[in-house]
Amino acid sequence: MSTAGKRTDRWASLDTLRGLGALLVVFHHFALSFFPHTVFGASQRQNAAWESALHTFPGSLLVAGRFAVELFFVLSGFVLSRRFLGERALGDRELAAAVVKRCFRLLPMVWLGIGMVVIASWLGLLHSAAAGAATGSTIWLQPKPEGSVRPLQVALSLLVSPFTRGAQYDSALWTIGYEMVGSLLVFGLVFVARRTPWRWGIYALTAGWLHSESTLPFIAGLVLADLHASFPRFSTWAARSWVAAPVLLGALYLGGYPFAQDEAGRQHWSAWVPQLARLRSGVLVIGAVLVVATVLGNPRLQSLLDCRPGRYLGRISYALYAMHEPVLLTLGCGVYLGLTPQWAHTPAAFTAGAAMLVVSFILAEGGTRWVDLPSQRFANWIAKQYLASLGPAEPASRPHNPPPV
Repeated sequence: MSTAGKRTDRWASLDTLRGLGALLVVFHHFALSFFPHTVFGASQRQNAAWESALHTFPGSLLVAGRFAVELFFVLSGFVLSRRFLGERALGDRELAAAVVKRCFRLLPMVWLGIGMVVIASWLGLLHSAAAGAATGSTIWLQPKPEGSVRPLQVALSLLVSPFTRGAQYDSALWTIGYEMVGSLLVFGLVFVARRTPWRWGIYALTAGWLHSESTLPFIAGLVLADLHASFPRFSTWAARSWVAAPVLLGALYLGGYPFAQDEAGRQHWSAWVPQLARLRSGVLVIGAVLVVATVLGNPRLQSLLDCRPGRYLGRISYALYAMHEPVLLTLGCGVYLGLTPQWAHTPAAFTAGAAMLVVSFILAEGGTRWVDLPSQRFANWIAKQYLASLGPAEPASRPHNPPPV
């Protein structure tokens, strides 16, 4: 979920999308903590009158964290598979090396996220329980971590099952386990299907067989990559504004589906097209696919997203995603609790959110430099050692690669 270095190629637009998704998750968790009514509706206390506007579409887009997650998964499916498809595709050796290095690529930031919460717990810096009682966030902002902070249990979580237990400490990390499984699924499908004309049927059968919310976006991203590699016109299918604009608007409507909201919020969203509500989270997957497909098919959108702020946001996206929740549970909740005796809820909450956001960006920059980028280099080194162990291979031209995920 992060990218390395400065990029000026056409894939930088995907970096920006990933960065915007990470920022949306930060907003989502801020809302969950201090204004839970915006996400859950009537089941949670309403702390401000304006929360109703974010509880319904289109305001719900500002707290659409689940939509951002589906966007991450679609992007991963595309980026991981694209360089192994098409006329200049890398071979099976490189595909196997990509599988080998994937765990090393994802794991260090998971360890960092877990470690931050555990250390904060040991030092008594987690204020989520008291803040949850004050804000009414009884569903999400609960006493954390959920996992044991005993040294032996933490060591087991870090070494044996970080991808499955990480969410017990840093709830944002629940997606990384799915990311790992989805990555392996994408690589497996590429290996099995990429050389056969029946691959489109294989993709469809696999999606129907698994029929899982956690795997469909990865398969959808793979399908987008194959379309991009197989049909040159796919790169410009949305080049005209009269095509791109309505598709993006439709995608945003789908992305605003109130996944976690009460029935009133869902009925408001589906008033235009009631049948869509039956798809539930599948609506979010469709919206994410349309966003990525439109960006891939519109050179103007690519140029717009390929900007310095967007590239920077994409560069730190993985670290920001993994590190913002520990900051929220410590600094954010602590600042809020310190201000509420004198301040009203809303100004105290936004001041706490601003402090959390600034520190999260600072720490994300450090985490990117000192953990994420080194993990990328180490994963690449592991892949090179694996390839070297296989002996020399026939020279092959490399495609213009997407950024690492």
